[in-house]
Amino acid sequence: MKELFAQKVEEARRGDHSEGMDIMGSLVRSSYGEQQITRKSSLSPDERAGLKYAVLSDSDILGKTLSL
Repeated sequence: MKELFAQKVEEARRGDHSEGMDIMGSLVRSSYGEQQITRKSSLSPDERAGLKYAVLSDSDILGKTLSL
């Protein structure tokens, strides 16, 4: 499962999408996808500190995927 997770993280960082019902891929993209990286990196440190991101931890993603 950890190997699949690592693969999904790499795909999200490259901006790749898979078609169909890919729950793990969707959860990973929400935390590791290009939009998330761009949104965080385009802000100043003060702006970033004032915002809260809905980012799941790695264990949250794996736990939610395994519970399905």
